[in-house]
Amino acid sequence: MAKNPGKAFEEDTKKSVPDWCWIYRFKDGTANFAGEKNQNVRFQAHNICDFMIMANERLYLLELKSHKGASIPFSCIRPKQLEEMAEITYPNITAFFLLNFRDIERKML
Repeated sequence: MAKNPGKAFEEDTKKSVPDWCWIYRFKDGTANFAGEKNQNVRFQAHNICDFMIMANERLYLLELKSHKGASIPFSCIRPKQLEEMAEITYPNITAFFLLNFRDIERKML
């Protein structure tokens, strides 16, 4: 079975970070709790981003997006996430969206 392209992009990103940096992948997942009348209620926990990387005195927050084609629709980015990333104004913290256009290959010169 072929590997999920988004997960492959995450693995490649993690491998590209130098050993002298610390990298952490936030956990994605759902959670359950007992709602009214003992019904299980599920919800998706949302993180601000996928990865946190500490490099010397700088903290980088990375949200990875992998998509077919030559563009990524805004609908692929949660509005709250875009807002939270844009609100980061600390001098040593930088937030990025790292985009992978997986069916477009460009050879580097």
